[in-house]
Amino acid sequence: MTAENYNGGKPGSRRFRFNVKTVRTKLLLAALVPFLAILTLFISTLYLLGEINQGVGRIYQQRIVPTQSLKVIADNYAVRVIDAVNKANAGIFSAEQALRQIKQAQELIAENWSGYLASGLSGREAELAEEANVLFARANRAIADIEHKLTGFVNKASGRVEGKLDAIDGPLYTDIDPISDKISELIQLQLELAGQERESIDLWYRESVVAYIVGGIIILVLLLALRLMISRSVILPLNTLRSTMEKIARHSDLTVKTGITSRDEIGAMAAAFDAMLQKISCLIVEITAATEQIATAAEEMSVVSTQACDNTRHQQTQTGQATSAIRDMSVSVQQVCQHATDTNEASVHANSQAQNGYLVVQQTVSGIDELAAIVQQASEAVYKVEQDTQNIGVVLEVIKGIADQINLLALNAAIEAARAGDSGRGFAVVANEVRDLAQKTQQSTEEIQQVIERLQFGSQYVVKIMKKGEVSARESAGQAQQTSQALTGISQSVAKITRMNGQIAIVARQQSQVSDDINEHISLINDLTGETSRGAEQIEQASLDLSRLACDLRAMVNLFKVS
Repeated sequence: MTAENYNGGKPGSRRFRFNVKTVRTKLLLAALVPFLAILTLFISTLYLLGEINQGVGRIYQQRIVPTQSLKVIADNYAVRVIDAVNKANAGIFSAEQALRQIKQAQELIAENWSGYLASGLSGREAELAEEANVLFARANRAIADIEHKLTGFVNKASGRVEGKLDAIDGPLYTDIDPISDKISELIQLQLELAGQERESIDLWYRESVVAYIVGGIIILVLLLALRLMISRSVILPLNTLRSTMEKIARHSDLTVKTGITSRDEIGAMAAAFDAMLQKISCLIVEITAATEQIATAAEEMSVVSTQACDNTRHQQTQTGQATSAIRDMSVSVQQVCQHATDTNEASVHANSQAQNGYLVVQQTVSGIDELAAIVQQASEAVYKVEQDTQNIGVVLEVIKGIADQINLLALNAAIEAARAGDSGRGFAVVANEVRDLAQKTQQSTEEIQQVIERLQFGSQYVVKIMKKGEVSARESAGQAQQTSQALTGISQSVAKITRMNGQIAIVARQQSQVSDDINEHISLINDLTGETSRGAEQIEQASLDLSRLACDLRAMVNLFKVS
């Protein structure tokens, strides 16, 4: 950071400026330095907390845990071993139970003592540990004697040792009490060492607090100085640039310059602003010249637009007349199209009626042909009936002859019965009945003969009538066929007329569509002409407005000072 010559619009003035090339770097530095300071404090705090945590860990691992192990050793000697012997001697424990508790106590004592020795002993601790080992050896020998005696009692049947350990109960206290005293010395030593560790941690904490306070003050002073220098190197040029802009806004003086020569972003912005003012000044000069040209062109365009407006009004009148004529022609074409359509529909209807008549005649011809065939079949049937009646007459003649012979035989039988007298009376009765039957048969035959004669007469008459009907039916069929041919010709002619009328209607519709298109285009031209006329009027008005605006622009441009 150095003090450099800073020209902020006042020649010869000196400003203290932060020697950094860009504002971006300055702002980055303003953010980075506090961040690094906070990061340093944070790391230092973590380091301090780590040291405190390690000190607490050392107190716990090297002092609290060994103290706990020593307490377990003292309790197992003073409580569990002696308690087992006392309970066995009092009859509360058996020899086996007392022996088991003593072995468990020895295992715990050995385990905790080994852990204590492995924790790392100081000089005084090592001396006390050696003294404790001597006491442990003597106590272990006494405990071994007790275990030997208890084992002997276990091997006996009863296993009870009540009142049998009085001799060793007192000496056992003598061997174990010194161990408790030595363990107490070791525990007291652990507390003293823990206090020393606590004092060391407290001293480290106080020194660190002082260092943090001093470092914080130094960092705060540095940050304030950095902020002051960065603010001066950024805010002062910005104030100069703002005052220059305000001066230009108040006096419209484009000849003013910022005078900022720094090489950062603010200096670049000031240089760009000065260049912009120079270009705007040149632009104002060009606008002044262009304004004069615009005013002249606006006056000329006003004259041209007036002439164009008159021409478009005349064109609109002519296109209106053409539109009326085209509209009348379109109406006439539509009437022709309608008449052609009506004629086409009438011819189509006539063709349909002719087709229907043709179908009816065809059906009539078919019916007459069928009738002629039926009449012929009926005539043949009646002729056959006539022949059958003639055959029946022959049969009746035969029956009549038979009846005459039967009657003759009956008469002869009656004569023979009369000759026979009483003996031939029954035969005479039969002969009379046969004769009556022969007479009735002859009478019926005569009646049938009369009926057959009438039937023969009627059938002959019917045959004659049928033949006449057959001839008439064939003549009617021929006439109906001629009528069908005539209707076919009529239908073909009507169909031709229909096609011609259809073509006429199509052409008429096309002409109507063409007329409508022409009318639409003429109307569109008329509308466009109207719009052109309105546009010409607007152009005329715009020309006047442009001329007025050119004068106003000239007046506004003259407000700026460019030289």
